[in-house]
Amino acid sequence: MSLLEISVIFFGSIMNIGYFVQAWKMFQTKSVNDVSPLSFSVFLIGNIVWWAYGISLKDFPLILSAAIGTIGAGLVVLLYFVHWEEERHHEIKRKLEEKKAKSKLATH
Repeated sequence: MSLLEISVIFFGSIMNIGYFVQAWKMFQTKSVNDVSPLSFSVFLIGNIVWWAYGISLKDFPLILSAAIGTIGAGLVVLLYFVHWEEERHHEIKRKLEEKKAKSKLATH
């Protein structure tokens, strides 16, 4: 394996670790307020295309790097939609409770 191939695997993997850091933060906080689903969806599609390109070239460093990115970006997108639904549910529930509280105050 050449130095360039080793560098592609190493730096490609390091760059793609950022997706896992974001996913971990989302998992811990159960919050998606500061995450752009459009951005991470674009990253996901880009990684899938690079992964397919690596497969077509039979280029292991590119395949490995893009696979790590695909998994990481996919995890962020998945967690976004899972936690977005939870946040939306809690927001609706909170608004209903506030509305009930206001109507109780208005009747007294």
